[in-house]
Amino acid sequence: MSVQSGGNGRQFCFGELEVSADDVITVREALASCGARDLLEAVLGAEAGWRVSVDALDGACAEALARKIEASLRCMLSVPPCADAHPESLVVPWERLEVIDAQGTLRRRVGAAVLDSGNVPEMAALLDGGAARVAGLAALRDAEGSAERACAGRPWAWGRLARSVLPLAFEPWSETLGRRMWVPRSLCEKERCLAVGSVFWAMTYFGFGATRARRPPCGAAWRKERFLREEDGLSWGGMFAPEVPEGRLPPLDEDYARRLARIAELFNYNSWIDLLQALVELDALKTAA
Repeated sequence: MSVQSGGNGRQFCFGELEVSADDVITVREALASCGARDLLEAVLGAEAGWRVSVDALDGACAEALARKIEASLRCMLSVPPCADAHPESLVVPWERLEVIDAQGTLRRRVGAAVLDSGNVPEMAALLDGGAARVAGLAALRDAEGSAERACAGRPWAWGRLARSVLPLAFEPWSETLGRRMWVPRSLCEKERCLAVGSVFWAMTYFGFGATRARRPPCGAAWRKERFLREEDGLSWGGMFAPEVPEGRLPPLDEDYARRLARIAELFNYNSWIDLLQALVELDALKTAA
């Protein structure tokens, strides 16, 4: 059963939105669908902060890292998943734009977020209240203001999506592997591996191997509590604004960087609206099943 939205002109990030209950699988199944080298590419390029391709590494280094990823992936897939630990949780792919420099470079990031289906009624109320895509920058500020008032402090607010996947680092692999993950069929292979790679990075954040599979890392409780208490970080004054390069910029570059941030902000807002709509549609399919 699926919902196709191409007729209303709305696009989900990654392509035309198609929401299907058949695309909801377990994290274990999602991991099994990605090769070790593809996960390595996703981790190096998007998660670890290196922002490099595997091909740019020394051959021996790349081979060693690939073996480590492969061994960890085999270990994960050998762990029996616990399907009942987080029944209301859903791992979803999401995308955003970032400003890389003041020379006009925007970077598309693809990752994963973890949301709770218990929040779907709030999302639906926001959408039913008129929250929708905007076509240009002129309408963006009003749309942002309404969204900020409606979802301030909510776990599904834009500013919390990037951090929502990190708590997976604090739970046993068996629980994470049993979580449900929405992997839309409209994703290309690289987008799928980038989304899954975000989950893999969180699962291995504090280490690899069988010991990590059995229990959270030492000191996880206080670190998780501290993490969850952090406030949403805003840059350039808007809740959907991307991070921008730090440091003093000449006035010419600073003004240009602000304009880049506004373009990315518009994209990020529309991506967020599409994600909320997709989650509402997925929940409706689950209820109807």
